[in-house]
Amino acid sequence: MIKKITTLLLTLVLSDVVFSERDFAKLIQQINKKNAIQVISTTQLNKNLNNYTLLDAREPKEYKVSHIKSALNVGYKNFDLDKTIKKLTKDRPIVIYCSLGVRSGKIAKKLRAKGYEVYNLSGGIFAWFNQGMPVVKNDGTPSKMVHGYNKSWSKWVLDKTKVTY
Repeated sequence: MIKKITTLLLTLVLSDVVFSERDFAKLIQQINKKNAIQVISTTQLNKNLNNYTLLDAREPKEYKVSHIKSALNVGYKNFDLDKTIKKLTKDRPIVIYCSLGVRSGKIAKKLRAKGYEVYNLSGGIFAWFNQGMPVVKNDGTPSKMVHGYNKSWSKWVLDKTKVTY
């Protein structure tokens, strides 16, 4: 009897994780389609990280918790296109990200309109974090946390114990 209950509980837990991952993938497909901007996968970016200029389109409080190493925080609410362009070169492709890809997709369109080669990180920092890829704090030391943006969006981070606000 205990073995049957354990098996049932394990099945329910695993099916919930698979369901969440399936839902996450579906959500990311919808975001990518709506953005109509070229995307790059977390795996592709991780393999070629040094070939891109990274921009983090999250707010400073989110960036402070963790970000991808070498990413420049450009924010979203107070994004300044002219100020950002002064820090970029058209000789190097840009990868921009936020939590899931919505905010970064909007900024990517603005940069694309100015002639920059821009890619939106598919799934944003949540996908990066969920896959165990490294993130750092402002001081460059490794971080084990990610900012959840809000309670509704943070459901897409698989390990809820690693979410902060």
